[in-house]
Amino acid sequence: LTLSDLDLTDKKDAPLVRFKTLNLDILRSDLVSGKISLGSVRLTEPFVSLVREKSGTINLVRLLSPAGPGAAAEPAGAAAMAETAPIQAKEEPVKAAADQGMNEIAQAETAAQDPAADKAVRAPEEQAGPDQSSPFELKVYALEIGSGVVEFADQSLARPFETRLSPVNVKLENLAVGKSITGKYGLDLETGEKEKIASSGEFSVMPVSAVGQLTVTGAKISKYAPYY
Repeated sequence: LTLSDLDLTDKKDAPLVRFKTLNLDILRSDLVSGKISLGSVRLTEPFVSLVREKSGTINLVRLLSPAGPGAAAEPAGAAAMAETAPIQAKEEPVKAAADQGMNEIAQAETAAQDPAADKAVRAPEEQAGPDQSSPFELKVYALEIGSGVVEFADQSLARPFETRLSPVNVKLENLAVGKSITGKYGLDLETGEKEKIASSGEFSVMPVSAVGQLTVTGAKISKYAPYY
C-alpha cells in the first residue's frame, strides 16, 4: 500500500503536515481478533509544523477540537438535563432499593427450597475471573522515517522560542504494540544551529524504560535560555 504527496494546511494556508510517500508492507493479519502485522513502514520526507500558542494550546490539538453550531448547542442540552436530573435522582435510588430487596427475598426462597440451585446461581460469580479477551496487537518488523523536518515554535514564553530539526531520521525494529510498546530504535537529527543528536537502543512503555546510547555534539545551551 502506497500513499503519496499528502499535504495538510491550516485556515491561513500555512503548512501543517505533509509527506512525500508512505509505504506499508502488510503481512497476514487477523482483523477480527485485532492482530495486525506489518513487514515494513517507510515514511519519506515528512514535515510537521508544531506550535505551542500563547494560551499553551498545541496547534494540532486545537484543530481537532469541536467547533461550530453543534458545539455551541451542547451546553443548552446539558442545562436541560441538569434540570430533570434531581427528579430522576430521587426516584431511582428508591426503585433500586426495592428491586434489590425483592431479589434478595427470591434468592433466599430458592436457597431454602433447593440448595443445589443456589450453588448453581452463585457459581458464575465465584468463578468469574479477569477479562481474558485479547487486546489489540500490532507488530511492525521495520519502520523507517527518512529526511524528516520538524518546525517548532513556543509562543507561550516571555521570549518566544523557535527551532527547526532537519534532517530527522528514525529507525524502529521489532516494534510491538499491545499491553505494552517495545522495540529497538535508532535516531539521528540535526538542528538549524548544527547541533547533532544521535541515539540507539531498546525501549519499553508500561513500564517506561530505555537502554541505549546518546550522543550530543555542538549543543548551544544559550539558545534554550527561554526555558531556564
